Amino acid sequence: MNQNISSDLSVIKADNKDTSTGTEKGKKRAAPLPPAGQAKNNMT
Repeated sequence: MNQNISSDLSVIKADNKDTSTGTEKGKKRAAPLPPAGQAKNNMT
């Protein structure tokens, strides 16, 4: 049963990535940089 659950989760994750690949890539690429800059600015 555990293996089935893991497989389901993997499929769901894969589906989510396929569905919002462009959006996720854009968000993940754009997000990591601005937050890092903001965090440094806030700390300074």
